[in-house]
Amino acid sequence: MKELLHTEAADGILKLHYKDYLHYCRVTTATPGRGVVTEHMIIYVNSGELELTTQGRTYHLRKGDAYMLRRNHLCQKQARPLPGNEPFEGIFFYLTVPMLRRAMSQNGISLRGAKPWTRSSAYIALPRSPFLENLFASLLACFKAGQFPGERLMELKMQETVLTLIETAPWLRSLLFDFATPLKPDLHAFMEQYYLQDLDLSGLAHYAGRSLAAFKNDFARTFQTSPGRWIVSRRLEEAKRRMEELGERPAEVYRAVGFKTLSHFSRAFKRQFGVAPSYMGQ
Repeated sequence: MKELLHTEAADGILKLHYKDYLHYCRVTTATPGRGVVTEHMIIYVNSGELELTTQGRTYHLRKGDAYMLRRNHLCQKQARPLPGNEPFEGIFFYLTVPMLRRAMSQNGISLRGAKPWTRSSAYIALPRSPFLENLFASLLACFKAGQFPGERLMELKMQETVLTLIETAPWLRSLLFDFATPLKPDLHAFMEQYYLQDLDLSGLAHYAGRSLAAFKNDFARTFQTSPGRWIVSRRLEEAKRRMEELGERPAEVYRAVGFKTLSHFSRAFKRQFGVAPSYMGQ
């Protein structure tokens, strides 16, 4: 039997990870999270509530709900318990491209007759199904026991997940097994979505569907400045807005807009606006 590879525990939060694609989370206090979904992700809620915001829309999921998020999208999540001491408990499962390629090859999955995927939403609600419920119940049991089967059996379990998914929602085939490079998004809209994320230039280029060189060239043509300078300036504008409109203090806002230290934030703010951030709101 294979033990869990990694465990994280903090006040009110327990996270268990099997390799880099299967995760369990249990929280007894509201826990926000924000980040880029780099691979197709399936989430199953076993108890509590999960609030998900992506592409400007918010969804609320409770016990028995399952959904999928398309790869390369930004999302904000907040897991919270429900009254009556019902904790949030859920499974997070990343369907990586290598995993999907193996499942397609080894199980003779074809896209013949599948309609092209045309939906723009990153959020995909999955139908309630006893097959999916049984699958996630077995994974929950492994996490709670602290043990997983060997590598070969877990590989079969991953393929079972993919096959169960397309059995339950056959219309997902054209999305799951489309491995083409994503289309280039509009750079203005893309940067407004991602400028607060802790991503280096290579990461930004990847999610923008460009090589690093193409990203830098397109950025210079679009913004007439470098990505680094634009991001710092845009983060400072957002900090100024929060302090003016929301009354937030410098010590509250600097991390929220992506600065590592208050002193760095204060110096950059004064260079851009001519006053110290402590002056705002006075």
